[in-house]
Amino acid sequence: ILISFFGLKLVRVLTTIVGFVLGAGIGLIISNVLGWSGITVAIVTLGCAVVLAALSFFLYRMGVFLMVFVTVFGAATTIICAGNNITNMMLIIFVAVALVVAILSAIFVEPLVIVVTAICGAVNASLAIVAATGLEGNLLIMIGIAVAISIVGMIIQFMMHSRKIGKREKKQAAIIKEQDSVESEVEKARLVLDDFEEDDETDE
Repeated sequence: ILISFFGLKLVRVLTTIVGFVLGAGIGLIISNVLGWSGITVAIVTLGCAVVLAALSFFLYRMGVFLMVFVTVFGAATTIICAGNNITNMMLIIFVAVALVVAILSAIFVEPLVIVVTAICGAVNASLAIVAATGLEGNLLIMIGIAVAISIVGMIIQFMMHSRKIGKREKKQAAIIKEQDSVESEVEKARLVLDDFEEDDETDE
């Protein structure tokens, strides 16, 4: 629910977590392919996790891309394949959809982060709610809860985002106004100096 309602606010934390997990997975794959074992696996896994987490945190768009890809893929498999077997064709479709949304999110960051986090957070929340109430077998109830939470989450996040944009525009307007005021004062001072010079020339 927190992710659904405050996903954009938590985006740095989410991208870092996703980067850490993906980095650890990459480290394990590398270790497995190269046949490493023991402490070497732990060092490589931790190193890859820390590096990718740091890159996801500091390279904002890259982190958003990875986070959106993972969350969209996870949400798609959770909703569509609930109670069904996942086929290779389904996996290919989910990867393609997640990739397209992730690319778009790296371009249109804030709106898509709001939509994706609202939906994916709502899906996870609905899974927890139906599990706690013993309604796991009812897919319609799960989807209904997810839709309701995601709509509320989007409304809250877009409202907070619009306020942030409004504050940013006010600051920019104040800076521009101050610059115009300074330029106006400089122009007035220049005119006064020009008047003095003209008076001196007249006296001569």
